Amino acid sequence: MSPSEAPQQEESRAPIAAFEHVAVCVDYSDAAHDAIALGKALAGTQGRITLLHATEVTSQLGWVKMIAIPDLEWEPIGKDLLERLSKEVPDAEAVLLRGHPSTSVVRWVEQEHPDIVVCAAHHGVASRTLLGSVSSYLAYHLPCAVAIARAGIARPTRFTHIGACIDVDERADLVLDMAERIANAHLARVSAVHVMQDLQTYALHGWTPDPLAWRREWEEMLSELVGNRRCSEVLIDAKFAGSAVIDWATEAEVDLLVAAAHRRGLERWFLGGFASHLAHHALCDLVIGR
Repeated sequence: MSPSEAPQQEESRAPIAAFEHVAVCVDYSDAAHDAIALGKALAGTQGRITLLHATEVTSQLGWVKMIAIPDLEWEPIGKDLLERLSKEVPDAEAVLLRGHPSTSVVRWVEQEHPDIVVCAAHHGVASRTLLGSVSSYLAYHLPCAVAIARAGIARPTRFTHIGACIDVDERADLVLDMAERIANAHLARVSAVHVMQDLQTYALHGWTPDPLAWRREWEEMLSELVGNRRCSEVLIDAKFAGSAVIDWATEAEVDLLVAAAHRRGLERWFLGGFASHLAHHALCDLVIGR
C-alpha cells in the first residue's frame, strides 16, 4: 500500500467508540432519527446503544390535556415505536420506560449509568425558551454527559471539526478531554475556543486596559489551558459569549461543539448560562459534559 492510499483508507473507516455506552432518547417525531444518527456517531463501531422511550398516561396538544388512552394500550404503542426505530440500529437494546419522559429517563440513567445520553432539540426557539422541553430538562438534571442532536441538519457520518468551548476554570480539562476523546475516534481536528472579557465592561468602570496587552494576556492564559494538546486555539473578543461562539462555529464549519454545564439548581433556570444558550440556539450538534 502506497503512502497516498493510507490516509484515504483511514478516513473511510467507521469511527471507533468515543463512548462505550450511549443511551438515545426517541419519540414519534422526525427528530428521533437525528438523535439516533448522533448516537451512532458517538458509539462508533465498538460502543453499545440503548434506545429509550417513555410512555405517559396522557398526551398533550398545545395547551390542552387530552383524554388519556387506557393505561394498558400504551405498552404496545411504545414497543411498536422502538421496534421500528431499532431497524436503524440492529444491535441496540430497546428499553420502554413508564412515566413522564424527563423524570423516567433520569431515574433510568441513575440506575444504569450510561456514559452519555443523546436527545434531540426539535422545538422552535420560542417553545424551547419559554416552555422548556425534555431535552432542556435532561441537559439540566442528568448526572452524566448529554448530547443534543440538532434536528434537520446535514450530519456527517464522521465529525471533522470539533469546537471545545473552554473557560478559565476547572472545567476546561473536562471539555478538552472529551473533545479529544471524540476527535480521536473520528480523526477530527479540535479547536479550543474561548471568549475573553469585553473591554467595554471595564470602560464602564473607568478603566480601559491596553488592547494589545489585554489580548496577549488572554492568549497566554488560553495557551496555558490547552497545554500540550494537539488543537488550535481560538480567542474571541465579544460581549455575548454564546452568540459569538455560534457565529464562529458556523463560519469555521464546526460540526460538533463541546461545552461544560457550570451552573446548578435554580440558578440555571432563572439566569440561563453559556451551555444553555448553545443548547437552545447552536446550529450544530452539542455535547455538554459534567
